[in-house]
Amino acid sequence: MSMIFANVSFATDTYVDNPGDFDPPNPTHGQVVTWNGSSGPVTGLVFGQDAFTSVQDAVYSTSTGGTTNIAAGTFTEGSQIKISKSLTLRGDGADQTILSGGWRHRVILVRLGHHHVKLESLCIRDGSVPSHSSLSNKGAGIYNLSSGTLTVSDSVISNNRASDNGEGAGIFHKDGRLTILNSAIRENITGRRGTGSGLHNESQHHGEENDSSHLVIIANSTISDNTSGDSGFGTGIFNGARGRIQVLSSTISGNLSGDRGRGGGIYNAEQGSFQLFN
Repeated sequence: MSMIFANVSFATDTYVDNPGDFDPPNPTHGQVVTWNGSSGPVTGLVFGQDAFTSVQDAVYSTSTGGTTNIAAGTFTEGSQIKISKSLTLRGDGADQTILSGGWRHRVILVRLGHHHVKLESLCIRDGSVPSHSSLSNKGAGIYNLSSGTLTVSDSVISNNRASDNGEGAGIFHKDGRLTILNSAIRENITGRRGTGSGLHNESQHHGEENDSSHLVIIANSTISDNTSGDSGFGTGIFNGARGRIQVLSSTISGNLSGDRGRGGGIYNAEQGSFQLFN
């Protein structure tokens, strides 16, 4: 049995803005618009084809390897933003483009597969994952399941919350290679017995020592002021068994666990490798 999908098109790059900020404002489907980002206006876009008000719609319509460009503003989707292909999600600056979960859901989910995803110049905040949520109580800001690469650069991951027994309120990294550059992971919260309120790494290294496919690199970044409830551990960074993390020229400070907690800044599990470089 064959399936036919009509009226589906993919653009190499797509553009997102709030409805009133397109030119002309409040466009309708098929209307030609101009997108006004910090890099300058982009003209000749077709609303509903390569110009959108929904980040998720734009991600869906971006070709593999393309870029979803998001203008300044706050964007709160109706559910988590799901990424199932290699692409770049690029904002106008971490102080300008905010992707918010509105305290109702996770902000970004990178799905299973071998994807290469870049998150650039974004603020990812106000994500929430209660204990009964799908994909469990992990990764309120970003939940990465891809075995490929995830790069977070020039971004802020903040004010994301996972409830009791939560893991990685800011970022939960399950598989593949993670690189964090020139970014801040701050003020994320897990409840009692929470781990890795800032970053929880579960990617396990099984190859040769020089194999970097499951390596986490944090460079020129700050992980600060994350908190966990009683009996929490690895509040700033939790590195799981056989995990490999390298931290270069970065600051880890002010991360706090509650009573009976362990490793407010860093918790490195058995057989984990954790290296600090100035």
